Amino acid sequence: METESFFSDKRFRWISKVYFHVTANPAYNLHPFSNVMEFLNAKVGDLVWGKGESDSHISKAKFSESLARTLNMYNIHVSGSDILNSLSNDKLTNRDLVKMLSTSSNG
Repeated sequence: METESFFSDKRFRWISKVYFHVTANPAYNLHPFSNVMEFLNAKVGDLVWGKGESDSHISKAKFSESLARTLNMYNIHVSGSDILNSLSNDKLTNRDLVKMLSTSSNG
């Protein structure tokens, strides 16, 4: 488990918490995880995106735009399409997604 990077990199830690809590929001309710570390070790495909490929894509697209807006409010600029592109890989871990968000964002 890469707890060292979680605690040492403020941007990574902050984006991890935002991503975790946005996915736990009752409007999305995408995961059953009780803590951020479990969540980061899970794969994007472990989240509940809907039934079937079509529902999953629609859910990921809506979520991507919402997460992008939330991050943009805090001056972390990542496009919804970049987030959606990453979410299309169900084998990607949430940790790797957050790393991508942490390094590709500017602000």
